[in-house]
Amino acid sequence: DGCLNRVFGGKGNGKGQFIMPVDIALDDSCNIYVADRVNGTVQKFSYKGRFKLRFRSSDGENELKQPNGLAVFQNRVYVSDRVAGKVFLYDREGFFQMAIAPIGPVGENQFQPAGIAVDPRFEKLYVADRCNHHVLVFNSDGELVNKIGWKGNGPGQMLFPNGVAITSDNKLVVSETENNRISVFSCVTGAFLCSFGEAGGDKGMFILPRHIGINRQGEVIVADEGNQRIQVFNLIDAESPYLDLRSTPNLYDQVPQ
Repeated sequence: DGCLNRVFGGKGNGKGQFIMPVDIALDDSCNIYVADRVNGTVQKFSYKGRFKLRFRSSDGENELKQPNGLAVFQNRVYVSDRVAGKVFLYDREGFFQMAIAPIGPVGENQFQPAGIAVDPRFEKLYVADRCNHHVLVFNSDGELVNKIGWKGNGPGQMLFPNGVAITSDNKLVVSETENNRISVFSCVTGAFLCSFGEAGGDKGMFILPRHIGINRQGEVIVADEGNQRIQVFNLIDAESPYLDLRSTPNLYDQVPQ
């Protein structure tokens, strides 16, 4: 029931230390990767929290500035950087491989990658392009192959997408920070399937939903930032907006006043 197992790290800019850890990812050996936005690094730890290495690209054009999102697949570590306007690809030993970004304009604003996710079946990278209000899809060579969504609050539209995740049955789940909802699309066709949520504090509502994840049971886990809670959803049928919903209590219900 949420018992604390271990703690590692501490404030600072040395090895194994953090200033602003903003995202984590695990590889298939249970190593833990942590993106630190202020220190501008990604650090790798064993599953017990033992520091292994830290890395960043610093060759000028492909300098890692403010890492924001992480995704790990096989020997690839993807790091999104909104300030640099790129997704950087490293191997698991921290060696820079390439920078991924669309060629030419893809919207009104500079490419600002936020949350990222990898579809392991087709080896495609999904990137929330936050300020252009869509999700971009890249192949394993870093080439742009699809664009999902456009600016707005209607079905299939987005406002400031932040988190992305892929279900085991080929569905893309996107958190929309300004629309205060979660939208679901087909990974195969890019077609809109459903959305759920609205602004508010009741269960099933959101205020600034941010990062999301999918667990082994297929549940969608949402960080509901403005309501200071985590909500967990079970997608009963992605063709309809009806969900079997569970939620943590509001943080203020858990902490003595």
